[in-house]
Amino acid sequence: MRANFYNIFNQTNFVPFTNSEQTIRTINVNEITGTRTVTSPNGAFGQGLTALAGRVIELQARFSF
Repeated sequence: MRANFYNIFNQTNFVPFTNSEQTIRTINVNEITGTRTVTSPNGAFGQGLTALAGRVIELQARFSF
């Protein structure tokens, strides 16, 4: 008998970001107030939108006759 457990504690595993999804177009800095404004072509910049599979349990058994 054998058992394999993947993500047994069911932690959220987000899909790794790729450079094409996480590009920043411009960063504007207001020199008087010191505030920064980031303009990105992707409205979901910096957000994990998709996750990998949840809890997976595999069981194996071998029978010999």
